[in-house]
Amino acid sequence: MNRPKDRSNFIFKSTYKDTHKDNGHHQPGATDVVIVSAFGRGDWMAGELANQGWKVSLVDVTSHLSVDPEAMIDAEGPFGLFSCRELPPSYQARFFEESDLLPVESGFALWLGEGPIEFVSQLTKLQLARAEVSKPTIEYLRQKHEPGSREGKRSYRQVMQEPYRSNWPAGLAHQMASSLFSENHLALESGTALPFFSPYAIRQPTVKGREWTHNTLRARGVFVRYPARPLDVRVTGKVVDAIEIQDEFGGVEQAKSYVWMLTTAETRQLSSRAASNITPSEPGALFTKLFPGGCTQPTWYWQRLRVDLQGTHPDDALPAAFVVMDDVFLPWTHSNLVVMRRRREARAFDAWLKLPMRIRNDKTTFDEYLLKLAGEIEERLRARMPLLEPRFTVPPLALRGQEVLPTPSMAIFAEDPFLDLEVLAVDNFFFCGPERWVQLDWLHAYRHQMTIIARLERLKERWEAEARRQAAREERQKARRGSSGGEASP
Repeated sequence: MNRPKDRSNFIFKSTYKDTHKDNGHHQPGATDVVIVSAFGRGDWMAGELANQGWKVSLVDVTSHLSVDPEAMIDAEGPFGLFSCRELPPSYQARFFEESDLLPVESGFALWLGEGPIEFVSQLTKLQLARAEVSKPTIEYLRQKHEPGSREGKRSYRQVMQEPYRSNWPAGLAHQMASSLFSENHLALESGTALPFFSPYAIRQPTVKGREWTHNTLRARGVFVRYPARPLDVRVTGKVVDAIEIQDEFGGVEQAKSYVWMLTTAETRQLSSRAASNITPSEPGALFTKLFPGGCTQPTWYWQRLRVDLQGTHPDDALPAAFVVMDDVFLPWTHSNLVVMRRRREARAFDAWLKLPMRIRNDKTTFDEYLLKLAGEIEERLRARMPLLEPRFTVPPLALRGQEVLPTPSMAIFAEDPFLDLEVLAVDNFFFCGPERWVQLDWLHAYRHQMTIIARLERLKERWEAEARRQAAREERQKARRGSSGGEASP
């Protein structure tokens, strides 16, 4: 079992201002749940719980991880939002609220050497037939059956029996946004599939959009603490009963439950910079309490480059997002698979590719390697779109990647990163960062948040049951006192 090595209490600092005592969140037990989040990960959960009557504090630490606006794009990743029937209106509205949702009319799209495959198009059937994709694979990707149902399992077995040349899109759906790395021919053996046939959209996050979201959350009753930095947590017995936060309000919140939506690397960076007597390379007390086993160790990650279309030919024919793949039989990494996403600026895209962490960790050759790779992809893409004249560049933030965040948000692992990692294990503290998601897209982020909400609801049932028992005890004691008093009266 994962158990914390250090359960020592921290010393509460009397830092909060008297003018903010009336907000109620500093009163013991006044807050039902504190959500520590960055880059918008916890926004929907905070609003959803508040709508259900929970008293929620959202601690947004984004500005303490990076002040570069491009960092928000890096944290967003190359994956958009697949709109499945399971998504509630509130989740989809959360993206529209920021006015940064850009629908991809053709749906998820692949641009192969033999031509495109658009999964939401009048030409989809013809394109899949030309690519010789099997019918069981198409049925599996349509996801008409629940994955765990009998029909879903049968559909999965059928596609597994197909040869790679006809079922590779199903493998790509498993591996495209997966947090675990697999070779092409093994991709179907783990994880779940992205719903390629569902409506698809991407976001273009901005700092102003984040501020607007904070205001809408405040209107729903969420206590938004931004910019904020958690300094410490207090563990008492089998629960965390308080968190110390540095912000304009300051001080301590003694909440009933906590959700941590940061990666291990983000937590380490945040914890290190929060302590003045240690260097940023050393873990602080907060990190060692939450992750006594250290950081997770990814093997791959998603790297972002920038593409500017310098030609005069219109680029209207290009969808807002598409995947360029040279050869389906080669590894879906490096320059063989490039995810293109349109930027807010005119005639500009971000290009995402999967690279091994060992290259990123080699500081002596990393810059040179990225520049070489950018030139290689530019040459290949210019052969496909000569009139648009794509020009690839390496963003300055990419060249400073190791300095900004040693482990990127869009990290990929060889196995379950938390399987053998020692973490804080208490009853009311839940980890919900990208390292816990099955896939790194927003649909699977929602699915994992739903599991956390279900656990919070079970925890709330325990609180309410205990409150009823306590009320019953007090009522019995009151009755006994009344009975005793009655007998003593003349």
